Amino acid sequence: MGLFDLLRNLFNAPPAGELGSGADSVRTHRAPRNPMPFDPSKYPISVEYENFLGEQKTFLGDWRSLRTRRHHISLSVAPTGRRITLSQDRIQNLAEVATAVARLPTGQQRRIIAFHKNRGTTSPLYESLLDNFPEWR
Repeated sequence: MGLFDLLRNLFNAPPAGELGSGADSVRTHRAPRNPMPFDPSKYPISVEYENFLGEQKTFLGDWRSLRTRRHHISLSVAPTGRRITLSQDRIQNLAEVATAVARLPTGQQRRIIAFHKNRGTTSPLYESLLDNFPEWR
């Protein structure tokens, strides 16, 4: 609680009879976010995975959402678009997934693409990146 909140509560204190009644409390909440439809059909990748119980799972996701972090790969999967993280040791088709990861722009390249895409601007570097990564148009 900051100084502003402390002063506001001091000057807007409820009368003594209503203290703790909850009549003055207003519950602020955010409306649930509308779910965005997730359809990986344009850029699909199927990941074959063996979980810790030894069960074979197949995840369908968008290969453009692949990210590597140490010894794990994460991606957004259908039908919800939630991001899951998978251990590379347990991915059965790791060669296919590694090929898809190699086609991705680096973090700095993604920042440049997003900057110009959001602002509707262009630069020679942006144009060369779009030539190298046409899926990111």
